[in-house]
Amino acid sequence: MQNLLASAQWKEANKLTRKMILEVVKREKEGWLTDEQIQNFPWEVLEIINKLWLKYSDGYFGFSVQKQIFNQCGKDLKVFGERVGWYLNHNWISANQVNYSLKDEKK
Repeated sequence: MQNLLASAQWKEANKLTRKMILEVVKREKEGWLTDEQIQNFPWEVLEIINKLWLKYSDGYFGFSVQKQIFNQCGKDLKVFGERVGWYLNHNWISANQVNYSLKDEKK
């Protein structure tokens, strides 16, 4: 993942991040996490992943960035989705539609 992030291959790094998270909780087959697994996910793993994303995106991408934006949006999921570009025209976009470009101004 570090090599993908270092070369700004955000989409590929995101796919690998997802795969790694699913592997940690042995949910590769299902492809998603339960609420309990999310709540009990090892913080050490999240911290490592977050630090790598922050480092290589110059603080633009990362779980902590998403959390900050979510809190700024009053924890409103649709407002958050609109702000990060995942909710467009009253619809959630698919993973392959996510725009990974860095912009001059952070969200």
